[in-house]
Amino acid sequence: EYIKKKTDDGEKKKKTNDYRNAINEFSDKVKVENLNAKAVRKWGRDKVLEEGLQPTTIITKTQFLNDYLKFVAEDIEASWANILSPFPLKTKDLPRANNTNKDRKAWTMEEMKLIYQADTPQVKNKPELKDLMALGMIYGCRLEEFMQIEVSNIVYEENLRCIYIDKSKTDAYHPFGQRYLPVVDCLNPIIDRLIEGKQPEDFLIETSVTATKPDRGDNIGGSFNRHKHGLGFPRP
Repeated sequence: EYIKKKTDDGEKKKKTNDYRNAINEFSDKVKVENLNAKAVRKWGRDKVLEEGLQPTTIITKTQFLNDYLKFVAEDIEASWANILSPFPLKTKDLPRANNTNKDRKAWTMEEMKLIYQADTPQVKNKPELKDLMALGMIYGCRLEEFMQIEVSNIVYEENLRCIYIDKSKTDAYHPFGQRYLPVVDCLNPIIDRLIEGKQPEDFLIETSVTATKPDRGDNIGGSFNRHKHGLGFPRP
């Protein structure tokens, strides 16, 4: 009922998945009868110390949980949910931000060639990964920005062939994420192949999904992670 309400309110699928995941992660560790501020703080600290999540990520998750508790109390009218919310966490309640980013380094050209050219099982199962990597290496867009591109987003702007990014994570704050990306010469054959035989409303990059990962971006993102991990590039 909660996810249906969020969907009816206009939330996008990726956001509702974030809500669902936060609820499932928390309910796996803390039961209703043990729900209190102390348990929430411990859950948050464990997420930072044991799983390496950033404190800001945990605070966002507890905001989702707080919203869910309110829904259960007001819409479902569950008596146990009529409590003072234990979820408002502050940064001081959690360990300091972990420093994994300092271990990250930019890939060299040779490493990028290896990642692009290697035919791992993931690339064989999802050949569209190659197209996604080519776009990513040139434009550096977010995964969800690439996965939302439709054939109709291949346009001409000031006589230049462009990919038009019409939706972005930044839209809630400013429209700077909406932009035209000129199609560089080496990408024209790829773009031509991707749009061949498709309708304007079809996605530029088609990819299969699964019952456990119905989101197109999550699914192919997971394949890319396994692809690069197998080549010796795990996340720090």
